[in-house]
Amino acid sequence: MKVKAITFMAAAIAACMVCAVPACADEMSYDNMEDGMKTVINGDVNSDGKVNAGDITKIAAHIKGLKKLDDDSAVYGDVNEDGKVNAVDISATAASIKGLRPLNKISSRKDMRTARKLFRNKTYTIRLSSAESEMSISADLPNFIYKSVSNPGKEDQESMICTFKDNKYYVQDPETKQYTLTEAADPSIYNPSELTSVMMGEKYEYMGYKEDEGKSFEIYKSSTGKAYYVYEFDDGVFTNTTRYLSDGSVSVMKVEEFSDKGEVPDPDLEGYTKKG
Repeated sequence: MKVKAITFMAAAIAACMVCAVPACADEMSYDNMEDGMKTVINGDVNSDGKVNAGDITKIAAHIKGLKKLDDDSAVYGDVNEDGKVNAVDISATAASIKGLRPLNKISSRKDMRTARKLFRNKTYTIRLSSAESEMSISADLPNFIYKSVSNPGKEDQESMICTFKDNKYYVQDPETKQYTLTEAADPSIYNPSELTSVMMGEKYEYMGYKEDEGKSFEIYKSSTGKAYYVYEFDDGVFTNTTRYLSDGSVSVMKVEEFSDKGEVPDPDLEGYTKKG
């Protein structure tokens, strides 16, 4: 697998995160994705579908400690998305109501913001599948990208070994005993922070959400409009993602395990020669 292929895989992984089992997920498709979708308005802490003086009153009461907002409402009250609700948010909301400066469109709800923090601070194992193939990938961000890649059912084919360390990206091919080395600044690869950003929907437009039997489906759309990315949460826990393309194809990424970070290993290049 060459760097170009790894880049494609990074895009595919990023492109593929959300639903799996429930009926709601089974019924989703690119064409009907926004049917029945609920939308969220930045600054609408009382969830009445508009931003007005009532929202400012609630934000002010929260800041003064008189009546705290619940977790979801606090996310909507944090209009500048800096992680806290304070006087700056009141000023921005007031300016929006007066027509002086519109609020930015909200980029996520509480569960997604929590998942993004988790992805940036934990090691995780995910399973990426499509109609053509299935593979498991272990990743530790922001330290290194792929620890290993394997293809279930193809045990005779050795896995590519991909490591990101000290701003260098190593891709080892056990079959040819060759490796490539790319600087992280190379635009053809994602650096770890960028990869996490793409994987967790930060590069896509937040559209809204659907709910079904304790599960929440957060819906994002690509900048080209040719793909939806649906992130599934089961009682607030991020479980998987699905990419729906305009051509009807679907890919799924399932999060199998999270664990604490460890030391980033040096790539074992013994017996390998540098390609090119």
